Amino acid sequence: MGKNVILLMTALFLCFTFGGFLIDTPTAAAKSSSDFSDLKDLDAATKAKFDALISAGVFDGVAEGTFGLKDEMNRAQFAKVAAKIFDLEVFTDLKTSSFSDVNANDAANGYALPYIEAVKTAGITDGFSEGQYNPAGKVTKEQLATFLVRGLDLKVDDSASLDDNSVSDWAKGYVALAIEKKILSNGEDGKFGGTTNATRDLLVLGAYEAKEQYRPIGKLQISAKQTGLKKITVSFSAKVDSAKAGLSATKGEVVQVDWNADNSAATLIFAKQLEPGDYVIKASGLDVDAPNPLTTTVTAILEKIVKIEFTSTSDTIARSKAVAIPIKATNQFGEEVEDISKFEVRSNGSVSIDPVKTAVIADTSIEEGNNRVSITVSHEESGVQVSKIFTVGEMPVANSVELYGLRDMNGQEVSQVEWGKSYYVNFDAYDQYGNIILHNPARTAYLVTATSSDPFIASLGTVGAAFAGDPGALSLSVTLRSYLGIGSNYNNVSISIYANGTGRMDSISLNIAALPPAVVAPIVIPPAPSVVAQPTTDISSGVVEVGTSVALSVATQGATIYYTTDGSTPTITSMPYTSPIPITESMTIKAIAVKSGWTNSSIASFEYAILIELPESIVSTSSLVVGQAYTGSVAASGGTGALTYTITSGQLPPGLGLDSSTGEITGNPSSSGSYNFTISATDSAITPATASMQYMVTIASPAHTLTHLTSNPANVMLMAFGATEALAITANFNDDTSINVTADAQYESEDERVATVSAEGVVTAVTNGTTNIVVTHGGLSKHVPVMVTAGRQLESIYASLSSVSLAVGVTANVTVTAFFDDSAEGATAWATFEIEDPDLAAIDANGYLTALKAGKTRIKVTFLSEEFITDELIIWE
Repeated sequence: MGKNVILLMTALFLCFTFGGFLIDTPTAAAKSSSDFSDLKDLDAATKAKFDALISAGVFDGVAEGTFGLKDEMNRAQFAKVAAKIFDLEVFTDLKTSSFSDVNANDAANGYALPYIEAVKTAGITDGFSEGQYNPAGKVTKEQLATFLVRGLDLKVDDSASLDDNSVSDWAKGYVALAIEKKILSNGEDGKFGGTTNATRDLLVLGAYEAKEQYRPIGKLQISAKQTGLKKITVSFSAKVDSAKAGLSATKGEVVQVDWNADNSAATLIFAKQLEPGDYVIKASGLDVDAPNPLTTTVTAILEKIVKIEFTSTSDTIARSKAVAIPIKATNQFGEEVEDISKFEVRSNGSVSIDPVKTAVIADTSIEEGNNRVSITVSHEESGVQVSKIFTVGEMPVANSVELYGLRDMNGQEVSQVEWGKSYYVNFDAYDQYGNIILHNPARTAYLVTATSSDPFIASLGTVGAAFAGDPGALSLSVTLRSYLGIGSNYNNVSISIYANGTGRMDSISLNIAALPPAVVAPIVIPPAPSVVAQPTTDISSGVVEVGTSVALSVATQGATIYYTTDGSTPTITSMPYTSPIPITESMTIKAIAVKSGWTNSSIASFEYAILIELPESIVSTSSLVVGQAYTGSVAASGGTGALTYTITSGQLPPGLGLDSSTGEITGNPSSSGSYNFTISATDSAITPATASMQYMVTIASPAHTLTHLTSNPANVMLMAFGATEALAITANFNDDTSINVTADAQYESEDERVATVSAEGVVTAVTNGTTNIVVTHGGLSKHVPVMVTAGRQLESIYASLSSVSLAVGVTANVTVTAFFDDSAEGATAWATFEIEDPDLAAIDANGYLTALKAGKTRIKVTFLSEEFITDELIIWE
C-alpha cells in the first residue's frame, strides 16, 4: 500500500479514536446493542465491543431494530463506506469510471461510481481484475484482514507461512498477522475461511480490535507520578509492547515492574522507600518511530499521614488486663502506614501504642462495667488524630480465630513439615467486641481450644504469646512424632483452633514429608484424656454465720476452678477461683475444674444459708407493769435480706403487740401474770431460713401509789364571823382507788387572821378576806381557798381574759375580781363559768380556757348573785 493509503488508514483510526463516524446508513443516532433484536443473545464481552462502536455512531442497523449481524457487504457498498471513513475527496458529478464494469447508469450500483474512483485514486484498491472492479462482488474475510493490517501499518513477513488451505497464498501473510494481533480469529473448525464472504459482525469486531491497537505514529508520550512510598507509576499515551519495553530509574533499586491489563501503564516497585527528590524514569525498547528512550521526571515526597481510624466497629471493649484495639493509618497514597511508633495515644485510662500489632493496648481490668474510656490516637507531625469513647463490657470471650500458617522454630513459614520436628502456628483470637485477645497466662488457654485430628501423629503444646515480629498475637506449638508406620493416612492430619465463646474455628492441614518404606513404627493408641477431679470445699453445705469464708480446692494438680454464686452453670468464662468466698447472704456455689488437655470436671454444688440469731431474752429498758407503756425488741442478726417476725406459739400479754418487720414489742400491759410465747424470724432468701426462740415474761401489778388529794368542798365561803365549814379530804391512788383521810390529814391556814382550821379540818371565819387552807397527807399537799364575807355588801364583779385573741389549741385563763363595799377580793376560785358557744371553746372550774374552733364568743361569769359577760374572744385557725 502506498503512502496515501497509510495516511488514509491513519485518518480512519483517528476517527475511531477521537470520535469520528463510520456511517453505512443515511442517518446515525446514538444507540446501543439493546436497540437491535439480533444482538440480544451476544455475550457481555462482545456486546461491550458492539456498544462502543454503535454508541459512537460508527455502525448502525440495516433496518429499524435490526443490525444485520450476518449480512454481507458488496464491493460497491464497501467503496462508499471506505470513502466516508477516510474522508476522501469524492467528485459526485463524475459520470465516467476507469473500470469497464462500473457504469453510472447501473440501477443497482451506479451510485457508487464516484466512491469507487476515490478509493482507487487513494491507492486503497486497484480493482478486482485488470480494468474491472466487480461492484456487485462480496468482500472476503482475507480481503478484510488485508485492509485492517495495512491500515495499522503492520509489517508483513512475506516469508511467513500459514498452514490453512482456506486462505489464498497472497493473503496468508496478512491473515497470519491479523490472527497474531487478535484482530480477527479462526472459525470453530480451526480454519480462517479466507475466501468466504465477510459479514458485518466480523467487520465490527475487526474494527474494534484495530481501534484498540491503533497508535498515531510519532505521538507516543510518557508521564509518571509517585503512587506509593516505594512505587512510581509510568503512563503511556498509547499501548506499548511490554515484552520489549524496558523501564529504569536513575536512582534506587527497582525490584519489580507491574504492567496494567492493556499495557498502557506500568508500576515500578523499589526495594526501599523513595527518598525525597527527583527520579528520572527512562522507557526504552519502544516503537521504532518513537523517540528512544523516552524520559520523564518524578519528584518523590515523604510519607504524610492523612487518616487514622479504629478498625473495629464496636463501641465496647472487654474488661481485661490487656485489650488490643486495632487501628489503621493511611498515607496520601492510600497505603496502610506500617510504622506507627511515632504515634501518640491519650486516654482517661491506662493505654499504650503497640507498633508491632498496630493497635492500642488498654488495661481495663480496674474499670467497672459500663464505665466509659476515651481514647485519642494522634500523629503530631501530620496533625491527624482520631478519638473514640468505648464502653467497658464483660470479660473477653473468644468469638472467632484466624490462623496465619505454620512456621519452623527459626520463624520461617513452611509448606511441608518433617517427622520428629517441632513447629508453631500463629493466630489471632477476636473477642465478642471484635478486638484482638492478647495472651494472658491465667485465661488464654480457656478462651480457645486447640485440637489435632490425630494426636498420635501431631501433638500440641499450650497456647502462648506469639514471637515479636510474627503475625498474630497468639502461638501454638506443634510437634510431629519421630516415625510412623506404613499405611497410616498421615497427610490427612489437621490442626484446628476453636473460639470457645462461639465454637467458630479455623484449621490448617499438615503436609507431612513421607518416610522411606523401610521405616516401620509400632502403633500406639494414645490414652483417652484424663478427667479433672470435682472441686470440693472446706465447709459443707448448710447454715453458716454471716461472713464465713468458703475455700474451694481440686485434687488435680494444675487445674483451674471456675465458679458462680447465683446458682447458674459455671463455664470457663465464669469467675476464676483465687481466694476463699465470703458468705454474706444465702447462696448456692457451683464450680467446675478445668485443665488443658483434660476433660472438665463434673459440676460441684454447695448451698449455704446464713444463720439467724434471735436474742435469748427480750431487750428492753422498760418495766412490764400493768398500765405502764412498754417497749422491747427481739430483733435478730444474720439471715439474708429482710426478716419477718411472727408468734408461732403462745400469745403476747394483753395490751402488747409485735411489729412483724422490726421485731419490736410495744403497748400497755392490761393484765398481770406470766406469759409464755415463741417468736420466729424468717429471712427473704430464695430458700428462706427460719430461727425461733421461746420467751417468758411476767406482768407486775402497779404499786399502790398516792397520786393526789381532793377536798369537799373544793373551796369555802363563810358569810359570818365565827361561821364554820368542815373539810372532807380524800386520798386518790394510781389504781383508781381512794380513801377518806380527813382524820389523818394535817391542816394549816396560810392567814389565821382571816380563818383558822382545826386538826379535824374544820374552818372558822375570823375576819373578812381570803386565805388558803393547806392540807397535807402522804407527802402530798392540797390548797383549799377560803373567803370570809361577813356583813359585806357585794357591789359588782369583773372578769378579764389573759388574751382576747387565741389560735385554735391555745389556752388562756379568766381572772375574776369581786368588788365589795369595803374592798375588792379575788374571786376566781368561787366563780362559775359558762361559754356562750361551747363549740368554740372549753373552760374548767378554775377558769382555764382552751380554744377549739375559729370564731367569736364570750364567757358568762357568776359570783354569788352577780353576773359578768367578758369581752369578745376571737379564735382563729
